[in-house]
Amino acid sequence: MSLDVAESASENSTSFSSSINEEALSFSNKLNSHSLKTAWNVVAELLRADKNQNILVVNAGQGYLVKTLLDAGFENILGIDMLRDAVDRFQQAFPDQSTKLAVQNYFRMNPESLMKYDTFIFSKTLEYVENDLAFVERIPAGKRIIITSPSYDDGLVNRFYTKADQMYARYDNILDLTEIMHLNLFRNSEFLIDQNIFIMNGVRRG
Repeated sequence: MSLDVAESASENSTSFSSSINEEALSFSNKLNSHSLKTAWNVVAELLRADKNQNILVVNAGQGYLVKTLLDAGFENILGIDMLRDAVDRFQQAFPDQSTKLAVQNYFRMNPESLMKYDTFIFSKTLEYVENDLAFVERIPAGKRIIITSPSYDDGLVNRFYTKADQMYARYDNILDLTEIMHLNLFRNSEFLIDQNIFIMNGVRRG
């Protein structure tokens, strides 16, 4: 290989590495300043007793929760979403962890493949879909589930809850809810509403 070719290859490699570092830095900055960062840290704390459990994050979006859990030491995790652009951005920012976020339709996953997961996480997902119960019913009996859901109306949700009892009433026939926490995130000065969130922790009934 000539010196010119070698220098060109080195420059391309450096440029590619720099691009990845910039994308990773941009992702991390957005993650650390995200309004849900506190909630994601609480989810990681709820799971900390077993770092080897298999976790499926449904409708994982850009992968912020997935990255939070990876950084907390969870390795057996998969986030799925149907938005290719969101998945691509994560994979470009973290090529070494690119297999942790994938384009996948939750309802097209066969029941056998769902059996491998110990914990299912729905973060800001179920409140935006009409058939939230159908999402939960797909979870195999005995599996753990964690749900985060806002306690305010952002104008886009199909439902929101202001009391834990409302969540118990909606999911009690499907889930054995062992814990519901209410987090105060921040006050939205534009809409003058407190953006708070519930975190549910439970097990799929048999």
